[in-house]
Amino acid sequence: MYQVIIFIYDEKYFEDIMTVLTAIGINEAFIVEGLNMTNVLAFHVPIFAGLRAELKHSPKFCKIIFTFIEDKETIDELVESIEDSGINNKNKKVYSIVYYPVEKIE
Repeated sequence: MYQVIIFIYDEKYFEDIMTVLTAIGINEAFIVEGLNMTNVLAFHVPIFAGLRAELKHSPKFCKIIFTFIEDKETIDELVESIEDSGINNKNKKVYSIVYYPVEKIE
């Protein structure tokens, strides 16, 4: 079993990625919104106010999807299906996917 974490940096692709997940049979996941660390530091920690200029080059937030996938083949199918849907990271970073093996304790 693998824990898969998908970071979506461009909100307009969120529904497309959710559609891909459900199409390959992934129906259980947790979704949270994350704030960019640079943004938090720049606006909430005065000593880092100089970082505000850096914000033009990084997303303000992202959606983060946490899910479990039973096998590596399904992860490969997920990546391939996202690419087949027309979403890519060639011109700008739209998403990142990380995964690692885990053991489920019941």
